[in-house]
Amino acid sequence: MSRREANFEEAGAIADLLARHADWAMFPLGNLLSYGMGRDGRLQMRFFVHGARGEIAAAVGLSALGMILPVLPDGLPVSGPRVFRSLARAPKGETVQGVIGRSDRARPLIAALDLPADAVLQDGDEPAFALELDRLRLPSDDACRLQRPGAAERPLPIDWREAYGIEILAREAAEAMFFLSRPVRIGS
Repeated sequence: MSRREANFEEAGAIADLLARHADWAMFPLGNLLSYGMGRDGRLQMRFFVHGARGEIAAAVGLSALGMILPVLPDGLPVSGPRVFRSLARAPKGETVQGVIGRSDRARPLIAALDLPADAVLQDGDEPAFALELDRLRLPSDDACRLQRPGAAERPLPIDWREAYGIEILAREAAEAMFFLSRPVRIGS
């Protein structure tokens, strides 16, 4: 078993791991399937993995935008502090915007990253919810549909992000938007 940056040929094995834990690995899985591995596209990801080639037991995704997404399953020998320190060393010198993942996995990884105290703007856990889709009920009419926002709808998600920043970061609007767009460099 090794800990290393994954290569492109391992994308399938990583996707298999993420799919087995889709209820809390949906973001890295969605990015991997939609945008692939790499560091050039905004939503592409690199993965630092634990396991033999072709048999990935755990992964930490790092998006080109600087989001760290740990997928460290229960019951594996990857959950010890030594492994968190090892995986945290992988992105040294990279720009980080945040960590998204199960709090019992994200918290030790954040601690192992040894970020400067003033770099942490929001330090809280948000609950994750798993919804059994066979129990999901949608209205049968056109009142409910998913669509990409057009120019007329664009203010809604922008306003939502601003409100989210004000609530989560307890800042004024302009300051919240500034902090939401501010990267932090690891190891600097």
